[in-house]
Amino acid sequence: QPTGFEGYHLIAPTLLQAGDSIAYKQVRRDMLRRFGGTKDPLIADRLVKDCLIRPWLPAQLDSLARLADMAIQEGPEHKAWRRFQFAKGLVEYRRGHFADAVNYVRQVAEGGEWNRDVNRDVQAYMVLAMAYAGLNQMAYARSALTTGLAVAQDGLPKSDGDLSNWPGWNDWVIA
Repeated sequence: QPTGFEGYHLIAPTLLQAGDSIAYKQVRRDMLRRFGGTKDPLIADRLVKDCLIRPWLPAQLDSLARLADMAIQEGPEHKAWRRFQFAKGLVEYRRGHFADAVNYVRQVAEGGEWNRDVNRDVQAYMVLAMAYAGLNQMAYARSALTTGLAVAQDGLPKSDGDLSNWPGWNDWVIA
């Protein structure tokens, strides 16, 4: 279904998990070309995250930043607000705006029990650790990394290899 976003959303982390970074790079180029003009904030935030699992070139980062900005404009009342914050923080991290990344992603990682998602929390702590490292705040970076690893150990399900009936498996792979 080349016109449907969901297939792309699922294949991007799968390709990386399988070790096919060349196919991943092609898929994310296709995703941005096909869906970069979306007005749907849910697609925008997924597109940002899927495309930025690995670093990307500055020209693409500008397009992805616009998508993250569009999603974040939905405001904190939106059910996917924490997802939008994470996408915005991830873009800022990839752009080298480490302080901005910390501001967005810390809110996700340390956001309390409301709307918890272990996969997203692990992702947020890892990006937070990298952003702190980019700011040369190594004690904070180590703390975020340690917390993220503990959340992963305690909260992420263990895989027996069959992810076919596992909701959110793609986010688990990313985490």
